[in-house]
Amino acid sequence: MKRILLIGLLGVILTGCGKDNTCPDTEKSVRKQALDKVKSTLQLPSTATFPNSDKNGLIEIGEKDGICHYYIEGDVDAENSFGGIVRSHFSMNLEYNMSTEKWNFENFELK
Repeated sequence: MKRILLIGLLGVILTGCGKDNTCPDTEKSVRKQALDKVKSTLQLPSTATFPNSDKNGLIEIGEKDGICHYYIEGDVDAENSFGGIVRSHFSMNLEYNMSTEKWNFENFELK
């Protein structure tokens, strides 16, 4: 519940601020960045599958001062070091800097 309130508050703050630029990245691009980040933390990234990846919770929070803010959460199935498939939940905030065209990840969690 706190997370939803925080996201809502950030959305209100960020929507009212900044320039009228629109974030150039598509939903597909944001998801790819997030899923690549998740894979980079796994022991066996080549085994990763993302059930319902098109339905993972992606929220575009807004843009402020040329930085686009997103939040995403979802599940990943991947093999562990013993060969068993384990499902984990991930969440993170993503920022895309329009001037440098670079991504930044914050509050990344994989449980």
